[in-house]
Amino acid sequence: MTGNEVNETAVETEAEQTAEATAEQAAEPVAEATAEETAEETAVQAPEPTAVQKTERRVFGRVVSNGANKTVSVSVERVVKHPVYGKYIRRTTRVMAHDEDNACRIGDRVAIAECRPVSKRKSWRVVEVFGNNGAQQ
Repeated sequence: MTGNEVNETAVETEAEQTAEATAEQAAEPVAEATAEETAEETAVQAPEPTAVQKTERRVFGRVVSNGANKTVSVSVERVVKHPVYGKYIRRTTRVMAHDEDNACRIGDRVAIAECRPVSKRKSWRVVEVFGNNGAQQ
């Protein structure tokens, strides 16, 4: 080996060491910043626990039958548009509703809300009774 080759090898070794030291110094602050940013992001991204309140589905109808104990049959009318002719048509659905106080009479207008199934066919409960609107019993 000549003197020039030794000097070139020493220069290359020093350059490599300097590059490694610079890379290590540059990597350390980046790693710390990443850890701090991750902690901040986690704090920002974590959703706060909130109570989601579900709105209950309420419909209005007329009591058709109250023969069973604590149960009434309610006829619910809705208006739908005919798909071809565009005329509005009344559609009727009969549902069984739970009447805890046996307060409903035939012909009463009532508000009913969905609830968990009380029996096989009864998944509604009477929320409010508006009274008899002149219907015969």
